[in-house]
Order: sequence, then C-alpha cells, then structure tokens
Amino acid sequence: GMPLIVVSTKSDKLKGSKVELAMRTIWEGLGLLDGYSLRVSGVTGEGVEDLWMIILDACKTRVEDLKQAMEEGKDNGGIMRMGFEEESEDGGDFYNDFVEEGE
Repeated sequence: GMPLIVVSTKSDKLKGSKVELAMRTIWEGLGLLDGYSLRVSGVTGEGVEDLWMIILDACKTRVEDLKQAMEEGKDNGGIMRMGFEEESEDGGDFYNDFVEEGE
C-alpha cells in the first residue's frame, strides 16, 4: 500500500496543552495511531527536517522498487525509464544521484 502520514502544519499557532489536545483530536478523528501524524511549523522549524526525511525515504523506497521491477521486467519504468538509463553530468546515474545523496 501507499505510505501514509498526516502532517499538521502551523503547529506554532497553538500553545502548550492545546497542541496536544489538537493532535489527539486529529488522531481520534482520523482513527490514527499515535505517531502517524507529524507537527510541522515553517516559522519555528519544528518537524521540517523530519518531514523531509520521511519524504526522501518514501522516494528512495519507490525508486528502489521501480528499479527492481524494471530489472525483473515487471515494469518498463514509464517516464522514469529515461532517468535510469541516462548518466548525469558528473558520470553518475540517476538512481544513485537521486537516492544516495539524501543519505
């Protein structure tokens, strides 16, 4: 299935116990387990790095799955096919440039 995380933005707008109450309301309202949502604030930076790591990890997983499927002949890669076959300007390949730079 598709990975899911609920991102609650503007976490800086609420103070103290109201943040926890709002998060609990979100969890209960959406039927989520604790940990399946993330508080993020562009103002304070809270959660921003975590959000980018989650996004990069999901992209890495998808790219790895697609590369494997292409190698096994189960997927032709569609628009991504070009990226896997081409070398980048520095002599690397798309997969390594995209996935491994985030590590």
